[in-house]
Amino acid sequence: MSLLEDIKQTIKKEIPDAQIMIRDDSEKHFGHAGYIDGQVTHIHLKIVSSVFEKMSRIERHQCINNLLKPYIDKGLHAISLRLMVPDG
Repeated sequence: MSLLEDIKQTIKKEIPDAQIMIRDDSEKHFGHAGYIDGQVTHIHLKIVSSVFEKMSRIERHQCINNLLKPYIDKGLHAISLRLMVPDG
């Protein structure tokens, strides 16, 4: 399984209703800190979930960063987050 799929499954396990869009942005950071050739080091995540409805923006980010800590510890350098609640 790819790292991106693994990350998606990790999030879905804790936030089952999450609609997740994940993109590898590593190549955009070639030559920058944290970039490692051939590895996923920079990602963009867009997540829509009702779980976020009663959370502040900071709490939403803390929630996802805590879920992704094992990946950060293994070399994931940067995560761009867009965390939203469903329309309606």
